[in-house]
Amino acid sequence: MTYPRKLLNPGEEVVLDLRQHWIALTVAVLWTAVIVVALVALLWVSGSWPGWARTGLVVVAVIAFCVLAGWRFLTWAMRHFVLTTERVISRSGVFAKRAIDIPLDTINDIHFSQSIIERICGSGNLVISSASEFGNNEFRFIRDPEKVQNLIYHQREEAERVERREAARFQAEAMASFVQQPVQPNPTTDVPAQIAQLAQLRDQGAITDAEFQQKKAELLGRM
Repeated sequence: MTYPRKLLNPGEEVVLDLRQHWIALTVAVLWTAVIVVALVALLWVSGSWPGWARTGLVVVAVIAFCVLAGWRFLTWAMRHFVLTTERVISRSGVFAKRAIDIPLDTINDIHFSQSIIERICGSGNLVISSASEFGNNEFRFIRDPEKVQNLIYHQREEAERVERREAARFQAEAMASFVQQPVQPNPTTDVPAQIAQLAQLRDQGAITDAEFQQKKAELLGRM
């Protein structure tokens, strides 16, 4: 089951959708093996028992599996670690849901740790420090944590580039609209100051030299 796309913001896209590494299921697998072996052994030695007793053994084994192992499998299946173009999301819970949303622009630092066994298996713990309400967050049993760390950094930088481009485009459109507006006669206007402001905009690349000269001529015509 993938992360529900209906929970994404408009225009938001999923970059990475992970479940915990299978090593998180080690305890559940061990309990399953113990229960299966115990059940087979008990059924073997209880060959002469009445049918209802043997059925009772199976029922007890199923209940034990649900309590000791089945619930762990289910919670693993319902846990998501998601990286989108806007945020990092952790979502878990079978009935009651728990979610953590960390906007990319609030992330300050990311580091990971791996034991020797985790490194061999390709698992590890990821810690994200952010300026959001959640502060420091540790995410356990992340698949290939170094790759995930690099992807988050890359996506954060990409989001910052997009934000800078949008800000520059907005500023350029605002400056172009200002330059295209006709100058209204106003004897109280400080013409030299406006020319200096236009020269600064030209030097910054917000307007072209031709636009500067045109606006300058209009301002000088008022003097």
